Amino acid sequence: MQSMPNPMDALSSLQNEIDQGRFNQLSSQNCALAKNYKLIFDTPAGQSRYSYAKIISNKVLALSIFAMAQPISGLVCFNIGYAVSRSSRGQNLGVEAVSIGISELEVGLKRNNLKEFYIEAVVEETNYYSIVVANKIFGNTGNKIVDASSGKPAFAFQKIINIR
Repeated sequence: MQSMPNPMDALSSLQNEIDQGRFNQLSSQNCALAKNYKLIFDTPAGQSRYSYAKIISNKVLALSIFAMAQPISGLVCFNIGYAVSRSSRGQNLGVEAVSIGISELEVGLKRNNLKEFYIEAVVEETNYYSIVVANKIFGNTGNKIVDASSGKPAFAFQKIINIR
């Protein structure tokens, strides 16, 4: 079995791109609503993915990732992940990064006349701090599951977002 994806790997990879001077080669742009956040769009394995990174003084402080998932009840759905650099933890940046990502997606999806979309997350049962972030974002404690890819105990979260 494979392990669950770790968004910290994506944060570290992005930081490495910045450190190596290759960040400008990435498809990034300033976020519409949040100073100090960059939107990075890519399509790994052909799936659209939107990442929102808080970058200050060439340091990635926080990252939220919204990957296209299977639609739910005919509505667009994003599987989310998030990470905060070790030096920036304890500042509520995980919640901030996900909230910024949701707000940015609302703006983009509203332009396409969408009225709502889903977000979902699967968090390993032992990842206490990510569970705390998920509880705040999703407004619930999630459902206990066994993750299909890793076989590990986890919590599954799901929420519909009504576009303002």
